[in-house]
Amino acid sequence: MYNEGDVDVSLVRLFTARIETGEFDAENTVPWVRDARQRLAPGTWTNSDANNAVTETADRLALDQRVADQSLVLLKNEAVAGKSLLPLKVPASGAYRVAVIGAYANPSSLYLGGYSSNQGPAGVAKEVNAYQGVKAAVQKADPDATVDYYPGVTGAKLDTVDAASVAAAKNYDVVIVVAGTDQNTADEGADRSTLALPGAQSSLISQVAAQNPHTITYLETMGQVDTGDFQSQVPALLWSSYNGQRRGSALADVLLGTANPGSRLPFTWYRSLDQLPAIDDYTIRPTATSAGRTYMYFKGDVTYPFGYGLSYSDFTYSNLRVAHGTADANDTLRVTADVTNRGSRAGDAVPQLYVATPFEPASAQRPVKRLEAFQKVTVAPHQTKRVSFTVPVSQFAFYDEAAKRYKVDLGKYELQLATSSSDVAARTSVKVGGTLLPTPSVVTAKPAQAGDAAQGIVQRGMFDRGTTIDPKLTVSMADESVYGYVTKDASVPLPKGLRTTFRSDRPQVVRVDAHGTIRTVGAGVATVTATVHYNGKTASTSFVVHVS
Repeated sequence: MYNEGDVDVSLVRLFTARIETGEFDAENTVPWVRDARQRLAPGTWTNSDANNAVTETADRLALDQRVADQSLVLLKNEAVAGKSLLPLKVPASGAYRVAVIGAYANPSSLYLGGYSSNQGPAGVAKEVNAYQGVKAAVQKADPDATVDYYPGVTGAKLDTVDAASVAAAKNYDVVIVVAGTDQNTADEGADRSTLALPGAQSSLISQVAAQNPHTITYLETMGQVDTGDFQSQVPALLWSSYNGQRRGSALADVLLGTANPGSRLPFTWYRSLDQLPAIDDYTIRPTATSAGRTYMYFKGDVTYPFGYGLSYSDFTYSNLRVAHGTADANDTLRVTADVTNRGSRAGDAVPQLYVATPFEPASAQRPVKRLEAFQKVTVAPHQTKRVSFTVPVSQFAFYDEAAKRYKVDLGKYELQLATSSSDVAARTSVKVGGTLLPTPSVVTAKPAQAGDAAQGIVQRGMFDRGTTIDPKLTVSMADESVYGYVTKDASVPLPKGLRTTFRSDRPQVVRVDAHGTIRTVGAGVATVTATVHYNGKTASTSFVVHVS
């Protein structure tokens, strides 16, 4: 049951945040608003098409392109006639022909993803699609080059392969097929029912690749798609999610080698829909009817593993070391390794550190492995860099339902240095013992005054003068054990040794005595800060007291 006190506390919290962010102040007195507007012409920050997307400045569009450069994942880059297809070797002059094919390659405006900005004509004018980006970059490198666009598929549902596009593909030095998804594939209110590319796009890719072995496919999709129909036919394959307004320029950067792809897949790319459980089956671990979910539990064959991504550089990993072979559950592991670039160009490596528990029986249902740390490091050609990982052993913990807290399994853990969840470059181990100590993580308060319990009042913001305040603290520990006030008649005693201190910012309104008793002494408003001390750690919260 909620009462006036609960509403008061919520309103104080809400309005405090709104005041702190300057909502009720004159706009020219709010620092972050004032500073942002000083970078624009007066009045142009208002939401109006007449402003011609002035806030999409050159600097911001350049940032958009740099981010998009780093968002592309190179999935495949096989040799054609003995040479890797990517990056493209565009000559400085002379005949060079490129075809860009696909309905998503040259749309009238870009689909930027759900909840992205609605671009007016001025914003659309600043977009760069795949065809535009590739054409500009190729012809900048070779003014004599020809870059043509073909639709590839036709129909409202993209369900018909355009025969003329396929036939034309054989006449080019390289073909780039752009395929994807958009709001018609799925949105917040409707999930996908298949992993297939919409319409006839898969067939288009296969047919084009059959015409021209120098075919590159770029997939810009809302997640993985089924690539089985063309996976073996295309020598080069790239993926990204919706890649911003300058996606075409970024694609060109990666295709021509101006940017070296360094992004990695943030999900497991399953081989087929058959490997996934029903949409209403939320079980993550394998069962009699499901192979499990995610890289942590799924043991079947996949198209591409979690964390996977190629580069134009050639990286090797070595010298995996952990500072100490044994550790306590409360310790932090310090792990180092070397990354060497054996290639001819600088690139970004992403070493990943996974942990496994081979000592646990199958009945414990522990993950196959868990990603505990990773780094993105730029390595020059023929250079070796040392990378360091710091991993709190507490991250190894699992929640114990019976104990109602996290516990660290005791045993010999395997540490894996890898380029993806499936590609392990080196292994070492560490033996973990001890017990995870609970330390305060989050403290909350539901302050009430004397007599409130009898009236069913759980918390309040308005207090009488001359009364004592019970802060009713709840302490959530880092191991997710909970102490103090939980709900009415369900409190858990604070653990032995835990100490609390209180401080009032206006002692003339609220006074804290030497024994920690909080008392209202005068009219006004005060903020009381409560700090919990336990096992060498502290956590704090504050609450507002209005005394009438």
